[in-house]
Amino acid sequence: MIKIFILALLVSCNNDDNNIVNKNNTTNLGYNKLSSVSNIESVKAIEDLVAFWDFNTLSLDRKHYVAYSNIGSFDPNLYPIYLKNFSDYRTKNYNNTEWGITYPNIPIHEDSTGPFGHSLKIDAGNLFARVLRSDFKDNELGKIHGKQPFTLIAWVKFHGTNTHSITGIWDEGNEENPSRKIFKQYSGQRQFSLFTKNFEGQARLFSHFSATGAATFPQRTNQYAQVRSIDGGNLMNLSTDNWYQLAMVYDGEEVTSYINGIHTPFSYPSGHQNKAGKLIYNDLFDPMANPESFVPVSNENKNHLSYRDTDFKIYSPNDLMIKFDYQGDVFERYVNVKINGNNIVNIVYGYIGSKGIDHGSGYSVKYRVYDKNSTQSQIDLIPIKDFTINSNGIGSTFINEPISVGTTVLEVSLYKNNTLLKGENVSANRNPEGMIKRVLGSGGHFSFGQVVHSGLCKGTQAHLDGVAVFKRALTPDQLRVISFIE
Repeated sequence: MIKIFILALLVSCNNDDNNIVNKNNTTNLGYNKLSSVSNIESVKAIEDLVAFWDFNTLSLDRKHYVAYSNIGSFDPNLYPIYLKNFSDYRTKNYNNTEWGITYPNIPIHEDSTGPFGHSLKIDAGNLFARVLRSDFKDNELGKIHGKQPFTLIAWVKFHGTNTHSITGIWDEGNEENPSRKIFKQYSGQRQFSLFTKNFEGQARLFSHFSATGAATFPQRTNQYAQVRSIDGGNLMNLSTDNWYQLAMVYDGEEVTSYINGIHTPFSYPSGHQNKAGKLIYNDLFDPMANPESFVPVSNENKNHLSYRDTDFKIYSPNDLMIKFDYQGDVFERYVNVKINGNNIVNIVYGYIGSKGIDHGSGYSVKYRVYDKNSTQSQIDLIPIKDFTINSNGIGSTFINEPISVGTTVLEVSLYKNNTLLKGENVSANRNPEGMIKRVLGSGGHFSFGQVVHSGLCKGTQAHLDGVAVFKRALTPDQLRVISFIE
């Protein structure tokens, strides 16, 4: 089982496994004050450690923070971290030396009080970080998808009010091309991520998973294309005085969130509804993946989601979903693009929620594949292929189109009665051409304090002292041991 631990030194806990807050509604401020070296070695000693960044270990050239893994042979340059700033994040990836030259007034490190003694200062759009997909797509970190168990842990101390993604792989689309000629915003690459935010009157921990990776746009049903486990523990309004360990655990069937190794149940108020007027627990499944098949077995505890009787699995970059910005007589229209090795093998049309009777008749999908460096005259010579959608809204094609990851473009359009259907939200300049072009990539980056969302960086203000990923589900006892909370 693969468990990804993102350990964030967050609010301390008492000895009651059902609550992270003590009887006086206060928290313990300390952590186990063993030496940082001993704490680091305690994490490294746990089996199936895919990656552990302590934000102190440097690459051989001493320009990047790198990770340790106890799987396979030792790599002194494993999973190097690049620093980012929102002003130039589309084009620039900085190593530590370059950062100090370009942004001398934005410190990388300010707090040494965490369990590992050298935290990275995440500061929303001013400073966030990532490991490039190209540096892990073929390694153990890149294999965490499907039903692979994992644990993700982060040790965190907040220093501001901005809260959002802590760490994980969560690309909601639209980073690829600022001119929007490549409409990546319609196909995301969400896999898993830890989030914090104020919710239902308290600061909460969220563990987000996606089965499809689908993009935020267009927002027809549940734009988030996710399931989320919500921990019922209160992070004490994201206190700037406390370190927390935040963790998400997936055992291949169930998703659970932990704060300092404690799992606290969470339930919505009776009858609570979301913005769409649906019962709020509908947010706990991925409607883009099939709303009937991926409803959790139990809706009573939103911090322990069971998908035991379903085919729910974490999004794989080999299964790409592209949404169309055209609603018509259904709520969502999309195609699933399945990639096997270096070939596109299948394109399947789908829809969610018919609003009328005729949701398929007259529709067709047209597509072609070409290299992103091709000139327009070269592209014009490539034939456009198509397949029809029957009156039941079913359509697909089996193909054998060779691709090169990162350079091959899939161009796809939706037609009705041979008329190109353009985006409905033209005023937002989302897809006025009606044609979606997507560079076929290998998945999203592994990020720290950042999520890609419609061209914006929504970030967190926190000292991040360590992040760990395991390819198995850690037990609560194991989590508590490495929470280092007194």
